[in-house]
Amino acid sequence: MSLAATTGVARVGGLAWLRAQTTDRVSARAVRLQLMSREVAIRKCSVAPLNVVLKNPFPIASCASKTAGSKNVLVTVETMDGVIGYGEGAPYRGISTDSQRTLMRDLRPVCATLTATTLQPWGRDAAMLDALKFSAARAALEMALIDAAAKTAHLSLYQFLNPGCVAPELVTDITIPMVTPIEAARLAAQYAAQGFTRIKVKIGSRVDADVNRVLAVIATFAVWGLSTPHILLDANEGYSAAAAIELLRQLLARDVHPCIFEQPVQRNDTAGLRAVTDFAESHDIAVLADESV
Repeated sequence: MSLAATTGVARVGGLAWLRAQTTDRVSARAVRLQLMSREVAIRKCSVAPLNVVLKNPFPIASCASKTAGSKNVLVTVETMDGVIGYGEGAPYRGISTDSQRTLMRDLRPVCATLTATTLQPWGRDAAMLDALKFSAARAALEMALIDAAAKTAHLSLYQFLNPGCVAPELVTDITIPMVTPIEAARLAAQYAAQGFTRIKVKIGSRVDADVNRVLAVIATFAVWGLSTPHILLDANEGYSAAAAIELLRQLLARDVHPCIFEQPVQRNDTAGLRAVTDFAESHDIAVLADESV
């Protein structure tokens, strides 16, 4: 039996049914458990290369900079009802030691076992993801299954994962790589025109150059007559603790208050991460460990 038939969601109109069932937090939690416990009847599961050419190089502080393009993988799940779910795996050898080739090798045997099967990906069958060595492979397959299940239930992804959520708009950031202040200003103008209000700035080389890049972004928004954007910093392990703290000091002295500082030091430098975190949090700046985990 298909997911649509077992949940009854598709028969009663998807979002209308969801709104009728999620009148409070308790009922929303119950509906989420109902949706996530249903089985997905799979006709076919496949994996293929997904190669993307970059319009411009994307330099960052670590050795994992992407200069020409991205070689990712695409997992496709087709249900017995003809619904197609997609999941993308993005290898990053400099961080997680995987590659397009190793992800393909990891995913192919598992995808083959899912053809013409019915499974419960978030319940009794969740262990199948453990057969995959790489986290990017697990993410790609799980995303394809979730996408297929949400489409079968005639729900958007966020409604499927969080039935009680009411989101009139989705707010995300966009990233400016490690480029010159002139190029950073050009990109900031482009993104300001597109309505972005959260800008992630890649840093982690020299403190003075990184400060100038951030200031160029902020100045561009001011020229446009816009409010200062929310600034997110990402050093990709490029700094020592002393350099990371000095960067924050210089920005704070210029009345720039980043909301997030991502992976300021090397992933194994726990003492340095602690020092940066202590300083940052004293100024209401959150420090996120990315490569560290």
